[in-house]
Amino acid sequence: MPLFQPGCEPGPGRPRGSYGGRHRVLQLLDDLFAREENLEKLREALQSEFDADPPAFWRRYGAPTIPAAALVAMMPPAPDPMRELYASVVVAMETARNQAEYEAMLRGPLERANQLEGGGESDGHD
Repeated sequence: MPLFQPGCEPGPGRPRGSYGGRHRVLQLLDDLFAREENLEKLREALQSEFDADPPAFWRRYGAPTIPAAALVAMMPPAPDPMRELYASVVVAMETARNQAEYEAMLRGPLERANQLEGGGESDGHD
């Protein structure tokens, strides 16, 4: 008998409708934030924290919402001579690789053109 059959539940696990602790905590937070008076208290608390120290507020609440890749891209590069050397080597290697790929791509048509110019093959249109 196959393990999974069409129309059957996939197997043992948490019964439908039952929830774990994390789900219950998130539901509690949703319930708290759904009440307008709680949102107003939160708004006031956040405003007072912001007023006390805006940069700290940003580091605590704003910065974590930005993807790490975006933060790294916004940072100025560290002054590192090895970084510049590495970058120039990478560019040189990429240029050489692109040149080799370009030459390989053209090699077949160029050889065919050289053969036709030298009379090596007939193109069938005599």
